[in-house]
Amino acid sequence: MPLKKGIVGLIPAAIVILFLSLAIGVTKWQDKVDDLTVYIEHERYADLWEFCNRTILTYSKSTGSGLGSETVRETSPTSCADIADVFTARMTKFNNIVKNVMFAALACIVIACLGILVKYFILKEWIHEKLQIRLGFISAAMAFFSGALAIVAFGVYNVEVKYEGFTPHAGFYLTLTTGILSWISSVLFLSSSLCIGASMYPDMT
Repeated sequence: MPLKKGIVGLIPAAIVILFLSLAIGVTKWQDKVDDLTVYIEHERYADLWEFCNRTILTYSKSTGSGLGSETVRETSPTSCADIADVFTARMTKFNNIVKNVMFAALACIVIACLGILVKYFILKEWIHEKLQIRLGFISAAMAFFSGALAIVAFGVYNVEVKYEGFTPHAGFYLTLTTGILSWISSVLFLSSSLCIGASMYPDMT
Protein backbone atom coordinates (compact mmCIF):
# COMPACT_ATOMS: atom_id res chain seq x y z
CA MET A 1 0.00 0.00 0.00
CA PRO A 2 1.31 3.51 -0.76
CA LEU A 3 2.82 5.42 2.10
CA LYS A 4 0.75 4.45 5.14
CA LYS A 5 0.42 8.00 6.36
CA GLY A 6 -3.04 7.14 7.63
CA ILE A 7 -1.58 4.79 10.22
CA VAL A 8 0.87 7.50 11.30
CA GLY A 9 -2.13 9.81 11.61
CA LEU A 10 -3.57 7.49 14.24
CA ILE A 11 -0.83 8.58 16.65
CA PRO A 12 -1.97 12.22 17.04
CA ALA A 13 -5.58 11.01 16.79
CA ALA A 14 -5.07 8.70 19.77
CA ILE A 15 -3.59 11.62 21.71
CA VAL A 16 -6.65 13.68 20.77
CA ILE A 17 -8.97 11.00 22.19
CA LEU A 18 -6.94 10.94 25.42
CA PHE A 19 -6.77 14.74 25.74
CA LEU A 20 -10.48 15.24 24.98
CA SER A 21 -11.40 12.64 27.57
CA LEU A 22 -9.15 14.36 30.11
CA ALA A 23 -10.51 17.80 29.22
CA ILE A 24 -14.10 16.65 29.71
CA GLY A 25 -13.33 15.13 33.10
CA VAL A 26 -10.39 17.22 34.37
CA THR A 27 -10.95 19.15 37.58
CA LYS A 28 -9.80 22.58 36.39
CA TRP A 29 -10.74 24.70 33.39
CA GLN A 30 -10.25 27.98 35.23
CA ASP A 31 -9.03 28.97 38.67
CA LYS A 32 -8.17 31.91 40.87
CA VAL A 33 -6.12 32.06 44.06
CA ASP A 34 -6.67 35.00 46.43
CA ASP A 35 -4.20 35.80 49.21
CA LEU A 36 -6.41 36.54 52.21
CA THR A 37 -3.40 37.01 54.49
CA VAL A 38 0.31 36.18 54.35
CA TYR A 39 -0.53 32.68 55.55
CA ILE A 40 -3.96 31.98 54.07
CA GLU A 41 -4.90 31.46 50.41
CA HIS A 42 -8.38 30.93 49.07
CA GLU A 43 -8.62 29.00 45.79
CA ARG A 44 -11.66 28.84 43.52
CA TYR A 45 -11.77 26.69 40.42
CA ALA A 46 -14.25 25.20 37.98
CA ASP A 47 -14.47 22.35 35.50
CA LEU A 48 -17.35 21.62 33.15
CA TRP A 49 -19.42 20.10 35.95
CA GLU A 50 -18.64 21.73 39.31
CA PHE A 51 -17.40 24.92 40.94
CA CYS A 52 -15.13 24.31 43.94
CA ASN A 53 -13.55 26.24 46.81
CA ARG A 54 -10.75 25.39 49.22
CA THR A 55 -8.49 27.20 51.67
CA ILE A 56 -4.73 26.67 51.91
CA LEU A 57 -2.91 27.49 55.14
CA THR A 58 0.86 27.95 55.10
CA TYR A 59 2.84 28.12 58.35
CA SER A 60 6.17 27.22 59.93
CA LYS A 61 6.46 24.25 62.25
CA SER A 62 9.32 23.28 64.51
CA THR A 63 11.14 20.12 63.54
CA GLY A 64 11.26 17.20 65.95
CA SER A 65 14.83 17.98 66.94
CA GLY A 66 13.95 21.55 67.85
CA LEU A 67 16.89 22.87 65.84
CA GLY A 68 14.90 24.44 63.07
CA SER A 69 11.54 24.75 61.36
CA GLU A 70 9.83 23.52 58.25
CA THR A 71 7.14 25.07 56.08
CA VAL A 72 3.82 23.25 56.14
CA ARG A 73 0.92 23.67 53.72
CA GLU A 74 -2.46 22.40 54.84
CA THR A 75 -5.47 22.30 52.55
CA SER A 76 -9.00 22.39 53.87
CA PRO A 77 -11.60 19.92 52.55
CA THR A 78 -12.77 21.01 49.11
CA SER A 79 -16.34 22.27 48.88
CA CYS A 80 -17.99 21.86 45.46
CA ALA A 81 -21.33 22.82 44.00
CA ASP A 82 -23.02 22.08 40.70
CA ILE A 83 -22.18 24.57 37.97
CA ALA A 84 -25.84 25.53 37.57
CA ASP A 85 -25.98 26.59 41.23
CA VAL A 86 -23.05 29.02 40.84
CA PHE A 87 -23.00 30.28 37.26
CA THR A 88 -25.55 32.67 35.82
CA ALA A 89 -28.20 31.21 33.51
CA ARG A 90 -26.31 32.53 30.49
CA MET A 91 -22.98 31.08 31.63
CA THR A 92 -24.63 27.74 32.40
CA LYS A 93 -26.17 27.65 28.93
CA PHE A 94 -22.84 28.24 27.23
CA ASN A 95 -21.08 25.80 29.57
CA ASN A 96 -23.56 23.14 28.44
CA ILE A 97 -22.84 24.06 24.83
CA VAL A 98 -19.13 23.56 25.49
CA LYS A 99 -19.78 20.11 27.01
CA ASN A 100 -21.93 19.02 24.06
CA VAL A 101 -19.40 20.31 21.54
CA MET A 102 -16.61 18.45 23.36
CA PHE A 103 -18.55 15.19 23.22
CA ALA A 104 -19.24 15.77 19.52
CA ALA A 105 -15.51 16.38 18.90
CA LEU A 106 -14.69 13.15 20.72
CA ALA A 107 -17.23 11.22 18.66
CA CYS A 108 -15.85 12.65 15.40
CA ILE A 109 -12.25 11.67 16.11
CA VAL A 110 -13.30 8.16 17.24
CA ILE A 111 -15.22 7.69 13.97
CA ALA A 112 -12.20 8.96 12.04
CA CYS A 113 -9.94 6.41 13.74
CA LEU A 114 -12.40 3.57 13.12
CA GLY A 115 -12.52 4.50 9.44
CA ILE A 116 -8.73 4.33 9.16
CA LEU A 117 -8.60 1.00 11.01
CA VAL A 118 -11.17 -0.48 8.63
CA LYS A 119 -9.32 0.99 5.66
CA TYR A 120 -5.97 -0.59 6.52
CA PHE A 121 -6.81 -3.75 8.39
CA ILE A 122 -10.11 -5.02 6.94
CA LEU A 123 -10.35 -3.86 3.33
CA LYS A 124 -8.05 -5.49 0.76
CA GLU A 125 -6.16 -2.86 -1.19
CA TRP A 126 -6.24 -4.76 -4.47
CA ILE A 127 -10.03 -5.19 -4.24
CA HIS A 128 -11.33 -2.16 -2.37
CA GLU A 129 -9.02 0.67 -3.41
CA LYS A 130 -11.85 3.05 -4.32
CA LEU A 131 -13.60 2.35 -1.01
CA GLN A 132 -10.32 2.91 0.81
CA ILE A 133 -9.99 6.30 -0.85
CA ARG A 134 -13.53 7.25 0.22
CA LEU A 135 -12.90 6.06 3.78
CA GLY A 136 -9.71 8.10 3.89
CA PHE A 137 -11.56 11.23 2.78
CA ILE A 138 -14.36 10.61 5.30
CA SER A 139 -11.86 10.02 8.11
CA ALA A 140 -9.97 13.18 7.16
CA ALA A 141 -13.21 15.16 7.20
CA MET A 142 -14.24 13.75 10.59
CA ALA A 143 -10.81 14.55 12.07
CA PHE A 144 -11.06 18.08 10.67
CA PHE A 145 -14.54 18.53 12.18
CA SER A 146 -13.22 17.24 15.51
CA GLY A 147 -10.51 19.88 15.50
CA ALA A 148 -12.93 22.61 14.48
CA LEU A 149 -15.34 21.63 17.26
CA ALA A 150 -12.52 21.63 19.83
CA ILE A 151 -11.49 25.15 18.76
CA VAL A 152 -15.14 26.26 18.97
CA ALA A 153 -15.37 24.86 22.52
CA PHE A 154 -12.13 26.66 23.41
CA GLY A 155 -13.42 29.97 22.06
CA VAL A 156 -16.90 29.74 23.57
CA TYR A 157 -15.54 28.90 27.01
CA ASN A 158 -13.03 31.74 26.88
CA VAL A 159 -15.59 34.33 25.79
CA GLU A 160 -18.80 33.24 27.52
CA VAL A 161 -17.94 31.03 30.50
CA LYS A 162 -14.60 32.06 32.02
CA TYR A 163 -14.89 34.46 34.92
CA GLU A 164 -13.03 37.75 34.59
CA GLY A 165 -9.81 37.55 36.59
CA PHE A 166 -9.70 33.75 36.53
CA THR A 167 -6.75 31.97 34.93
CA PRO A 168 -7.32 29.35 32.19
CA HIS A 169 -6.20 25.93 33.37
CA ALA A 170 -5.52 22.37 32.14
CA GLY A 171 -8.87 21.56 30.51
CA PHE A 172 -8.79 24.83 28.61
CA TYR A 173 -5.36 24.22 27.09
CA LEU A 174 -5.97 20.51 26.46
CA THR A 175 -8.89 21.54 24.26
CA LEU A 176 -6.75 23.91 22.20
CA THR A 177 -4.09 21.23 21.79
CA THR A 178 -6.63 18.65 20.59
CA GLY A 179 -7.82 21.03 17.90
CA ILE A 180 -4.31 21.34 16.46
CA LEU A 181 -3.58 17.61 16.70
CA SER A 182 -6.90 16.74 15.05
CA TRP A 183 -5.99 18.86 12.04
CA ILE A 184 -2.60 17.16 11.83
CA SER A 185 -4.39 13.79 11.76
CA SER A 186 -6.76 15.10 9.11
CA VAL A 187 -3.87 16.08 6.83
CA LEU A 188 -2.24 12.66 7.25
CA PHE A 189 -5.51 10.81 6.61
CA LEU A 190 -6.13 12.90 3.50
CA SER A 191 -2.63 12.44 2.11
CA SER A 192 -2.91 8.66 2.51
CA SER A 193 -5.99 8.64 0.28
CA LEU A 194 -4.32 10.91 -2.24
CA CYS A 195 -1.40 8.47 -2.37
CA ILE A 196 -3.75 5.59 -3.16
CA GLY A 197 -5.46 7.68 -5.82
CA ALA A 198 -2.12 8.56 -7.36
CA SER A 199 -1.17 4.89 -7.57
CA MET A 200 -4.51 3.98 -9.18
CA TYR A 201 -4.36 6.78 -11.74
CA PRO A 202 -0.66 7.41 -12.43
CA ASP A 203 -1.41 9.29 -15.66
CA MET A 204 -3.12 12.01 -13.65
CA THR A 205 -0.05 12.77 -11.49
